[in-house]
Amino acid sequence: MVKRCWICYFLLAGAFCFPVTVSADIKGRLVVEITDTKGDPIEGVTITLSSKEVAGIEYTITTSGKGKATLNGVDPVMYRVKAEKEGYQYLEGDIKLRAGIRVRHKWEMLTIEEARQQAHDEAWDKLSEEEKNRILAQEAHNAGVTAYQAGDIELARQKFTEAIGLDSNVSPLDYLLLGQFAFSDHDTAKTKEYLLKARELDTAQDFKADTNRILGACYMIEKDYEKARTAWSELVETQPDPMIYYNLANIEIHYDHFDGAIAWLEKCRKAFPGSQDALNLLGDIYIQKKDYVKGLEIYTEFLTELKKDEAADAEKLKMAEDTVKLLTEMVGKK
Repeated sequence: MVKRCWICYFLLAGAFCFPVTVSADIKGRLVVEITDTKGDPIEGVTITLSSKEVAGIEYTITTSGKGKATLNGVDPVMYRVKAEKEGYQYLEGDIKLRAGIRVRHKWEMLTIEEARQQAHDEAWDKLSEEEKNRILAQEAHNAGVTAYQAGDIELARQKFTEAIGLDSNVSPLDYLLLGQFAFSDHDTAKTKEYLLKARELDTAQDFKADTNRILGACYMIEKDYEKARTAWSELVETQPDPMIYYNLANIEIHYDHFDGAIAWLEKCRKAFPGSQDALNLLGDIYIQKKDYVKGLEIYTEFLTELKKDEAADAEKLKMAEDTVKLLTEMVGKK
């Protein structure tokens, strides 16, 4: 943003303008002093005067070590004045010189960084409190994301909390991550509060899967199985997960919906061949339904997976072997 026309301002307002000296001279005279914001002189500022009334009339002067520049014998007309130096915001404006009058001006130049900060401050002052809060919230959000990516969970929590305090609609990600933090703290009430807000803001459904995953776990802890089933059913539509399938099957078993449990476990079996927990539970359900042929099929598959697993529990392996042996005898008798 270009700094406002200081020259015009000083000329019209009379600020920093010293008394003029009148003589019989028919030419105009100009004395300029340029300082920085601390009042120290700036050397090497190039000042160009271009006539606005007569084409081709132009003068150039440069400030000395004392920050001063003098121009004598100037045609008394209206000039466009520009003061420039590398690293500083230029000054530009109009000035009228008159015959026989020496005019003195003292101008202040800002560095480029000072000019940017001034423009920022001026723009900031024009914003409403709501607009300021939105900007501050976005800055806090960005700082929270950076902290989270760096593994600084406490700082991330602090920044995300700050962000939603400034703007409750800042981002669904802030609420999702705060929900994760609350879940790690075993605070299911706070977890649900954050995640439900994340779901409300997530109109693009970018975080739907993660939100439903944690919400389902919260509802399971609270034994709200209907809500857990709803959350996880939506999740596995887009992100199949063997543990979620397993949990959904257990919800169906809770309601004595064994066919529903079988449906979830068969989906798991198809999507994740060799999922031991799913095979174990599926085999037990078929046995409970007295479908021993199917039970033998599933338990044989379960036993095969256990034998391939070097870390398999010996007791579980023995149980599977005994079950397969028993089912084989039962099916053989039929």
